[in-house]
Amino acid sequence: MTADAGRLESERRLEIATRAAAIGVWDWNLSDNSFVYSDTARQICGFSSDQPITLELLRAITHPDDLPLTSAQARAATDPQVRDSRVYRYRIRRADTGEQRWILAYGEATFADVEGVTRALRYTGTIQDITDQKRAEEALAESEARLRLTVDAAQMAVWEVDVASGAVTHSPQLNLLCGFPPDARPTLEEFRSRYAPGERERLEQESAAIRERGGTQMQTEYRQLWPDGSEHWMLLRAAFAPGDSGSSRVLGVLIDITDSKRAEARTALVARELQHRMKNALTIVQTIARQTFRDASDPAAAVDAFIGRLQALAAATDIVTLNDWTDGSICAVVEQITLPFRDVGLDPFVTEGKDRLLPSKVAIGLGMALHELCTNAAKYGALSSPEGRVRLRWEVEEAGRLSVTWQEVDGPPVVVPDRRGFGSRLLERGLFVEPEGRVQIDFLPEGVLARIIVNL
Repeated sequence: MTADAGRLESERRLEIATRAAAIGVWDWNLSDNSFVYSDTARQICGFSSDQPITLELLRAITHPDDLPLTSAQARAATDPQVRDSRVYRYRIRRADTGEQRWILAYGEATFADVEGVTRALRYTGTIQDITDQKRAEEALAESEARLRLTVDAAQMAVWEVDVASGAVTHSPQLNLLCGFPPDARPTLEEFRSRYAPGERERLEQESAAIRERGGTQMQTEYRQLWPDGSEHWMLLRAAFAPGDSGSSRVLGVLIDITDSKRAEARTALVARELQHRMKNALTIVQTIARQTFRDASDPAAAVDAFIGRLQALAAATDIVTLNDWTDGSICAVVEQITLPFRDVGLDPFVTEGKDRLLPSKVAIGLGMALHELCTNAAKYGALSSPEGRVRLRWEVEEAGRLSVTWQEVDGPPVVVPDRRGFGSRLLERGLFVEPEGRVQIDFLPEGVLARIIVNL
């Protein structure tokens, strides 16, 4: 085979390969600015088969935003000191339809010494339409961005664990949900150290039971306890998957459900409190009726007094059940709550303290505490007998704390309860929680003593 025949055969093979790969070939003669474009290259750009190719035409179809890039690339490639031949991407607007397409281009310059100066004579390369690939990349990037937004908005973390090695795929979201710095790399055991007592054993038992049944998915809730003592609830969803070499992996998501758990607890507390107050309502009404009609010589006046006390009881109930209480004074709270249990002729309350505005949260909590103490005293304590009295005193201490003292005297003998009912638990642990405040109750022989301390 002659040299010319070999060259022609090589060119034929190259043409077949480039046509099969939809790769266009171009050549730029820098001495006279003439261009040669292969049929595939013309088709990519939307040129007709006999259309002359000029530098102005090529610039016209190049996207205006990408023209600086292609011009800079050509200068760098044809500069003898640079000779840049990197692959680059840019957009064109097809000459025939105006449709925007993405192009992957590559070019190399041919240099020669001309009169003692090295110059680029030709700039030859390839172009390939990668619009479909580019759109797929953009769609994938958009999908990943949406996933990241969803994960962040839902306080969710995606995780993966290699069961054999214990290796964890880390992420800032996973670290934050488990109480670690975003850039930390905790081990599996360090993650498990956040489990509340008993949770690790329970999770392992659930996982083993699912896998024994042939299951591949698991969903459960568990509780974390962080080093600072805070409690956090997590929803765990996992899928068991075999690995490439026979090992197994566990993949899943972790979702922070602490707020919803706290909301559930508050709802349960309100439901128990409502049930408790409904049980007490009849007892309070019976007590009011007994006190009102005990020695009533004027039935009409007694009925009026009874109705007035029921209305006062309704007003007091509003205070401790409505959530739109605004800043109010201590005296207003005390007066409204104790009014149903007072008698014009024989007031069982002795109050002492200066008035002061309270934040709404403190006002509601104080009202609920006093209402509960009044209810218990009317059922079992000083307010259940004509001779009983309640000394109610309050002051704001120098440390900025409100101190309220409730002292029952001259009532029936005090019987220390053998168990704490809902009312006692509500007073001691439900209304104020350290360090915001506390309620302490002592069952003294002379009468119940309660002290309410609240930070203002």
